[in-house]
Amino acid sequence: MTSTGKQRNRTISAYYPISHPRLNAESSPNSTRIETGLSSGFPPSTTPQTTRMPVVSTAADPALIFKTQPPQSLTMAFMLLSYFWPKMKFMTPFKNSERMVIFDADGTTIDAFHAIELAFLQHGMDIGDIDRFQKRRKLFKFLGGLREFPTNLRHQFGKQSRKRLLETLTEVYRKEAGLYPGIATLLRTLLDTSDIRVGLVTRNVTNEPEQTLRCLFSRHDIDIGEFDYFACIPLKKDKAGYLKEARQSFAINPARTFACGDEYSDYLAAVGAAMHPFVVSYGFEDGSRLSKKFGVPEEIISNTPAELIDRLGQALDLKGNKVT
Repeated sequence: MTSTGKQRNRTISAYYPISHPRLNAESSPNSTRIETGLSSGFPPSTTPQTTRMPVVSTAADPALIFKTQPPQSLTMAFMLLSYFWPKMKFMTPFKNSERMVIFDADGTTIDAFHAIELAFLQHGMDIGDIDRFQKRRKLFKFLGGLREFPTNLRHQFGKQSRKRLLETLTEVYRKEAGLYPGIATLLRTLLDTSDIRVGLVTRNVTNEPEQTLRCLFSRHDIDIGEFDYFACIPLKKDKAGYLKEARQSFAINPARTFACGDEYSDYLAAVGAAMHPFVVSYGFEDGSRLSKKFGVPEEIISNTPAELIDRLGQALDLKGNKVT
């Protein structure tokens, strides 16, 4: 900073890095001479003085200057600021202290199994009980077990058969499928909490899934338009990118974000998006498969909707740690 005329009668003590030309070493290797006075060309109000002090190299860390004497000039303050600012400006990238929770739909908030079961029954098919359903892999969940497989395969073979089944499933979702017990109240509580951002990321397979979910949630007095983030994504798309986008769009600290799902892929997506994972074992995967086969920590697995609600209530510090 250049000195002005108003500073002409003021003595300024400047402290420079060791390489500055105003630092001149004396004959003693353990001392340095510092001249105090104005460097602007104006005559100082006092005669320049010579001070003996230990040699301290500040080339590597200008902060060491503070260990000698505190800077008393605006010039030095700005020199230090220009050095530290590039390191400081990225230390606080989060604009607020809000919290965020992102939910999966099918198997986490929506009782998908009973909706699928009802749709299949209308086409003369049976997918078996939920315990066996959870243990099957991917596509085989919908083909049934050994008892149901031949009949189900026959009814699903052919493009028109699958189209009719999807139409029925869509109708069931919109008119009959429901949320798990307590989930509607949980969502309502979260949506009404001003500093909590709520989102939904789903791979729902019905026709026009956004409209399907709008109908379903509206029957529980929830408007999906109230969600801060909403995304219907293709089956093969990784959720992690969407979860990360949701978090970054509100500049929320990852330490204050949570993601809930019912499958191992949901767990991986949460971790990949730097969000705390909550996994449930009442949806498409059972607890034993999640923990023993995939290595999901048992401590983060909720076996019932009530357990998920209680854990989220504590994590988000909801009133009384309970959703009433």
